[in-house]
Amino acid sequence: MRAAWLLRAHRTAARLSRAQLVARLRRHGVTASTRSLAEVENGRRRSARVTSWYELALELPAGTLVAPVDILYRTFASSPPDLAPVPGPRSIAGRVAVLDALDSEPLSGSDWWQWAHLVEEVPVPTRELLRQTQRLASELGRSVGTGYPLRYEALSRIRCGPQGNVVIEVARRAFEHPHVQAIADLASAVSEKVDPQGWDWAVAQLSDHRANVVHAGVIAIENMASLRDFDADLWFGLSEPFVGAYNAAAGEPWSLLCHLFHLIPRQHADGLRRYLGRPPAPPTELPHLSETRVNTHWSRCQAHAQALSANFGLPDEDLLARLMFDALFGSAETTAVTSGILLTSAPYAEQVAASLADTAARTAEAALRERAWKRLVGMNSGCAPPARASGHQPVVPLLAHLLLLAQAGQAPDPTDLQNALVFNPTELRRVLYAAGMSASPVLHQWRDAEDPVLAGTAAWWIDEGARVCDERSDEPAG
Repeated sequence: MRAAWLLRAHRTAARLSRAQLVARLRRHGVTASTRSLAEVENGRRRSARVTSWYELALELPAGTLVAPVDILYRTFASSPPDLAPVPGPRSIAGRVAVLDALDSEPLSGSDWWQWAHLVEEVPVPTRELLRQTQRLASELGRSVGTGYPLRYEALSRIRCGPQGNVVIEVARRAFEHPHVQAIADLASAVSEKVDPQGWDWAVAQLSDHRANVVHAGVIAIENMASLRDFDADLWFGLSEPFVGAYNAAAGEPWSLLCHLFHLIPRQHADGLRRYLGRPPAPPTELPHLSETRVNTHWSRCQAHAQALSANFGLPDEDLLARLMFDALFGSAETTAVTSGILLTSAPYAEQVAASLADTAARTAEAALRERAWKRLVGMNSGCAPPARASGHQPVVPLLAHLLLLAQAGQAPDPTDLQNALVFNPTELRRVLYAAGMSASPVLHQWRDAEDPVLAGTAAWWIDEGARVCDERSDEPAG
């Protein structure tokens, strides 16, 4: 029903009935019926082809709706099969147009998504495939807005295709840079396919001294283990490298490995304990939040959903409230991430993001509030943040404000960036992310710093470039 909600949201926000959508499609030479639309909108049928018809009728770039829907379905093992996938371009002219788009800089997310479909069906010379996939991976780590799920889905399709090992090679080369940043999505794309090569690559990252690289390995292992075709015997091969990495780690890498330890099935984890040099830290316990009126977080999400429904025509306010609640407070990260992607891909994403920011700011519990802000930043919506303090509105944390500003294409004040680095020395990567995504001039000052990590990270961002954002309009085509 969540994927179906996205289609209903775009149609109703455009103030179109199903019959009017069918009429629009007829003008594009597509024969559809209100029944076929209803089956997909009601969640009774999965069809990427029908989903692509909504893009055509609503004048959205190809893949804008198909990509987030496919990400959602692929994430959960219980998802139904796609009865009508979207094929790649069949005609010579169509394929030439996709290849010609590669000369653009940067490509749009839709261009990458269409190219990935072509790569699935037509073999590409390895050197050219590697070069273009490196471009795609670089853009993905800096991408926001609707182009973010399109680029992620493009890289995932390549990984799951016949030449999928090229994504592992791209990751290997990227991680060779001593100060590589913005790599979580690349690691996640590697994990979209379970095979020995991807598993071995992920396990190898656990012994790295860089916390973000260890985090990338943990993400990949956690994601692979959640897929329906995961081979449980792979856990046996994790034992020796995990123990070695764990006993050598300290600080943040050790905390990340503790998190991974608690994800390992008990029958394997119990056998590892005797080899660990110290007991793992207990998992972080966050309060369970019920979906009732007595839960103020749920009530706020409901109130915002009602307002969004009344003001902008977004449908199914109860489901919208659930998506908002799961994006900020859901206990499962996979549900939080996919809910965030759907909300970012919905019409009026700016207003939805503002509602989420208000809910996060009003969260009383410190641990929940911190996680809510991190998840809001992790949505990569590219939507402008609220003012840090406006009248009686709650204060937005400085670092979250800077990160959201940078994602929205607004330049954070260099003094604020300097202060954030002083006040949050353990958050160097995130502060540099805000500076890098906004191409802040302070990067050139930091590049000459005595601290080699600060200097190297600033240099990486200068070389890699700032945020990548496709144009979007929150005014649906009505």
